[in-house]
Amino acid sequence: MKVTYSWLKDYVEIKLAPEKLADLLTMAGLEVTSLEKIEDDWVFEIEITSNRPDWLSVIGVAREIAALTKAKFHHARGKDYFGKFKTKDLVIKITDKESCSQYRGTIIEGVKIGPAPSWMQKRLKAIGLRPVNNIVDITNYCLYETGQPLHAFDLDKLDSPVEVTVRRAKDKEVIVTLDGIQRELNKDILVIADNNKAIAVAGIIGGAGTEVDCDTKNILLEAAEFDAVRVRRGTKILGLSTDSSYRFERNIDPCGVDNATLRAIELIQDFAGGNIILSSFEKVKERKKEVSIELCVGDVERILGLKINQTNIKQILSALGFKINKTKQGVLIVVPASSRKDVTCKEDLIEEIARIYGYGNIPSTIPYILPRIIDAQDLRYLKGQNLNSALVKIVRKKLGALGYSEVINYSLISEEALEKNNNKRIDVDILRTTNPLSKEQEVLRTDLYGGLFTNVAYNLNRKNNQIKIFELGKVFKQDNSGYSESFSLGFAACGRMHHDWQRPDTSSITFFDLKGSIEAMLSALGIDDFKFATRASALAPYAVAFDILVGQRIIGTIGEVAGDILDNYSIKEKQVFLAEISADELARYFQPSKKFMPYSAYPSIKRDISLLIADSLEYENIVRVISSLGKAIISNITLLEQYTGKHVPQGFKNLLVSLEYGSCTRTLKDREVDIVHNDILRELTEKLEVKIR
Repeated sequence: MKVTYSWLKDYVEIKLAPEKLADLLTMAGLEVTSLEKIEDDWVFEIEITSNRPDWLSVIGVAREIAALTKAKFHHARGKDYFGKFKTKDLVIKITDKESCSQYRGTIIEGVKIGPAPSWMQKRLKAIGLRPVNNIVDITNYCLYETGQPLHAFDLDKLDSPVEVTVRRAKDKEVIVTLDGIQRELNKDILVIADNNKAIAVAGIIGGAGTEVDCDTKNILLEAAEFDAVRVRRGTKILGLSTDSSYRFERNIDPCGVDNATLRAIELIQDFAGGNIILSSFEKVKERKKEVSIELCVGDVERILGLKINQTNIKQILSALGFKINKTKQGVLIVVPASSRKDVTCKEDLIEEIARIYGYGNIPSTIPYILPRIIDAQDLRYLKGQNLNSALVKIVRKKLGALGYSEVINYSLISEEALEKNNNKRIDVDILRTTNPLSKEQEVLRTDLYGGLFTNVAYNLNRKNNQIKIFELGKVFKQDNSGYSESFSLGFAACGRMHHDWQRPDTSSITFFDLKGSIEAMLSALGIDDFKFATRASALAPYAVAFDILVGQRIIGTIGEVAGDILDNYSIKEKQVFLAEISADELARYFQPSKKFMPYSAYPSIKRDISLLIADSLEYENIVRVISSLGKAIISNITLLEQYTGKHVPQGFKNLLVSLEYGSCTRTLKDREVDIVHNDILRELTEKLEVKIR
């Protein structure tokens, strides 16, 4: 919407400079997107929201300025010509009563076609319109001034006797519009027709066959109220939007039909002459009863946090064109202006008061909060909804130190994504939302895998080839006893171990890197009695998986992701490692207090042993035997090397294990170390069938 500074001053006294006025309008909701000086005038381009069609006119913007600046608003209605002439000679028929609620046709004879006055042409050019002739320019001028579209037909080009019909177009009916294009119509489009043909597309564009030209002597001036939905449907079918259709689509002011007609007649008589022969009016719908809204002054103060007296409220609402019917102390009965269909309740009125008063003038206050005593049951519930803050802090700090980045994903996902994570539907009843906002948010996640897979794919697609991420969030499941929500901790790792531009072939992240990170995290939480046990069969989405146990209780799973799951997410990385641990189980075993053991002041003795073991033998069993026999004096067990290949039989592997013997109270003698060391070798040989090399 464009409007000039001088045009606004016709209706309101403005003391502000154009730049200051632009700022004021923007803060009040009429965003001025550009301000341009053209000769001795200024042009404001204003972004109008769809719920404020009253701002699509000079008068509407001027009224807003008057309210904001407390200036007087001048809205002079033209002379009332309607009661002076007979109307029986012009027949108006509205056959589609749902699409047209009122139609006024005014016949003016003896007009003289010529250029519009220079001041009018100047204003039209400033807002981007091309002057045509005085009649066409006046209808365009009134459209922008009042917000009501008008159209002038050459009366002599209509079939006699003159009869105007508002009807639906016939299928494949054809009309050549003012832009010179022949358009094919259908039954969804509303038209204005004479006795034989369509002469205009209602609310959108006139027909070329009845346009006003230099030979026009007599005109039929049209002003009507067309249905917004019908006009919008017509614009979509024709692929055509005009200034008129733009306003009709947003529901024009029903009172604007007569006001705009009177203003146009006044200008036509001043600048084109002519005599008004008759004005005919057809109305098929009674105007909706005025809405009365009761507004309590106390509600204004309560909602805005602002003390404003009743007199000021009345002044603001009256300046906006609202009527105050009845008043009593503390209460106003307000009737919104006919152009303000967006105002339907007291909250809308309060918003208008705040807008005109100025949001910047409302003081900042601390919200009043009513304290509430939480009983023991509520407290237990609230504690159950959150993890131990100390645990969360340690997890984030430790994993961050290990190079992991935290991710946060939505709890609501699509059922398709849930199936994609598991390849087959998991054996658990999923929780569906009753009214999902979209298909992507129809179920609650049962694990963290889907979000982690999406994060991995997103990063790999953007050339981030070192991925170490974790997520701490809730998962949801349902069983016969109801539904449950619990905290879970998920991990994903793949790609290169380090970013090194000098060595692009840096070793890749392995399963043991992720396993080591989890071990370090568990140790930081004070959980020492953990182990990893091979699963008999891998559970989707894993190809190979291990259970993570504390004592005999399974708290999570770790493994390598199956290839078909990676394909579901278009992940090209061959090896992606994944883990998920119950954070609630971590909280169960979490030891916030730290135990420190003194370093030994005495020298230690190291003995290395080379073991040939079967592939099926787990290293954990070797550690268990060594620890059980040397618990008193063994301070550390380290796996130095694993070797398979030459000189190692198939189905076997060679391990090099270092044992460190030491005491915190004395220096150990070789003889006592030898006794324990030999017992360990014998036990490994006899119990685990290990060969010492």
